Amino acid sequence: MRRKRLMRSMVRDVRDVGRYPAFAEPENLETFNNPKGFYNSVMGAVRFSVTVPEDLMKEFNETISRMGYRKRSKAVQDAIRTFLSEYRWVKGEGLCVGAILVMFNHEIKGSEEELTDLQHSYGRLVNSTLHIHLSHKDCLEIIAVRGEADKVRRLSEKLRTVKGVEIVKFVGISLTEEEVNLESSSKTC
Repeated sequence: MRRKRLMRSMVRDVRDVGRYPAFAEPENLETFNNPKGFYNSVMGAVRFSVTVPEDLMKEFNETISRMGYRKRSKAVQDAIRTFLSEYRWVKGEGLCVGAILVMFNHEIKGSEEELTDLQHSYGRLVNSTLHIHLSHKDCLEIIAVRGEADKVRRLSEKLRTVKGVEIVKFVGISLTEEEVNLESSSKTC
């Protein structure tokens, strides 16, 4: 009985927009990111609560178990990092690193030369290229890239237009400002 009253009280508190200004004005990120009483920061980590459908939670737990995660928190952290990285990529912001995979038919006259020319024209982005023979006619180029996300996207789009190219896929990571600063300060080459 006491537990039910406590739960009802908590629900009323959350519905009381005036009590938690972060809910009234989400533009105010300072209060949105730290509404009083909703989480505590301990040793640089933040504890928070998430409500998900039961079937989603069951699948998540099974998946992270198969993947070898020992702690759900680590899996959630990795999922959030991936989500944010993909969002930065979609927005075309900041720097990214990764690989552009290009599957093409090398029997199409001029396809290899055009792919090579494009890579040379984006020389500051392209770090390395690996060429793999898949069959007597199909090849895969794995182009290692690093640079501004919008320029990497432009290169990917131009690669798609080359005659004979069948598939272009970018696999990458958007870098945060902190990761970029760390990378530039530890550069040895």
